[in-house]
Amino acid sequence: MDVPKKVTKVEIGTASDVNVDLTAIAYAGDRPMGSGPGGDHLSPLVVPNTVAPIGIVGHHKWWEIVVALEEDEYTAFYNTNVSGTDKAIVMTDDNTAIGYFAITQMNEAGETRTISYETAKTYVAGVAPNKIQVEEGKYAVEVKLVCIGTRTVPAWA
Repeated sequence: MDVPKKVTKVEIGTASDVNVDLTAIAYAGDRPMGSGPGGDHLSPLVVPNTVAPIGIVGHHKWWEIVVALEEDEYTAFYNTNVSGTDKAIVMTDDNTAIGYFAITQMNEAGETRTISYETAKTYVAGVAPNKIQVEEGKYAVEVKLVCIGTRTVPAWA
């Protein structure tokens, strides 16, 4: 299995050709989440007067994405147009759906791939300083996003 060695770029904007490239990345990753107990995708279906569950219940699913940015690159989420003139983080209303969001990874062989998340179905869920010190006097800022759509993972090239 060929695993990513590092994340080289995060792109945010309205389209693949209209975006801002963020390159000061401490780390990034994603995971599938569910709305069941503990983030599970499925849970047992129980009914009164039975000992064993009678089936399973499928829960809502989405992608949780965490990107830790060094320096002040996280401000792109406040300043970049992601849908017309709307920004990804809106302080006076719900956050805007991001028109284009992608993460580029590099593997040990130097090959890259760009994982993209479904257009207008990815949102910033939160921004928080992390306690990991990147270097003397500098800390990473974690941006958590949710994608309620699909994720496209191409082959390494």
